[in-house]
Amino acid sequence: MEETLKAYPQKIRHAALHYMQKAYPTLADLEKVHQNFEARYKALLLEYPASLKSSLDVLLRYPMTLSLLTANMKTTVAIGDLYRRNPALTKRLTDSLHQELVKRDGAELEDWKEGIKKDTSVQKELKHIANKYASEDDSDDVYASSSSSSYDPAVINDIAPYPYWAGYPYWLGENYWYPYPWWIQMGLYWPEAGPYVIFGLPRYHFGWWYYNHPFYYGLHPHTSTYFNNHYYGHRGTSSGFNRSIQQFGGHGGAGGGRRR
Repeated sequence: MEETLKAYPQKIRHAALHYMQKAYPTLADLEKVHQNFEARYKALLLEYPASLKSSLDVLLRYPMTLSLLTANMKTTVAIGDLYRRNPALTKRLTDSLHQELVKRDGAELEDWKEGIKKDTSVQKELKHIANKYASEDDSDDVYASSSSSSYDPAVINDIAPYPYWAGYPYWLGENYWYPYPWWIQMGLYWPEAGPYVIFGLPRYHFGWWYYNHPFYYGLHPHTSTYFNNHYYGHRGTSSGFNRSIQQFGGHGGAGGGRRR
């Protein structure tokens, strides 16, 4: 085991050895479950053409996409039928939609950055919130270290998702398929030296965490108000963060309508 772990980051070797020694039966059971999923999946596809197998193998690398496709099978079948009959039209429509979403999401992100830049009170509260989130977040932060050079958004390209057949850890919130570090979830971080860096909007899990911690919304009134105002200004978007404000924050004032 020690020899195998030499290929892995130093920070996880101790934990891996610990669980091998203390919880080996559980790890063995998990591996059996994984092997069972793989065996049943391969058996299910034996009679299907190779092109379908290849497509499904690709989709399994993107479990969030696959979960969206299976959530509304009528729509998925209808789109598939349209693509079969007219691939060029389907691609043109989806490309147009993609360009529209990129433009809209880009405008939302710029508004988000500009609003924080102008409000020093929000900046101060967000730094405090970031420290709390980093210390309390339950995600698998194995892709980041205390070094500021590790806080690279490009790291998400190397993160493997949780297996689709096993599902994501439901206790981490809706559609949490990837074990993102906390700073990816919050969309910003503070380097050891220098000002904050924003590289994206917060994600659903951060909003879920913020509104489901007692009194957080009340302890950070400027930030809570900023979150609500952002929601009102971008109600037409489908960002995970906006969904979390709608579901948990109540978007009617700081923490109003909050659900437990």
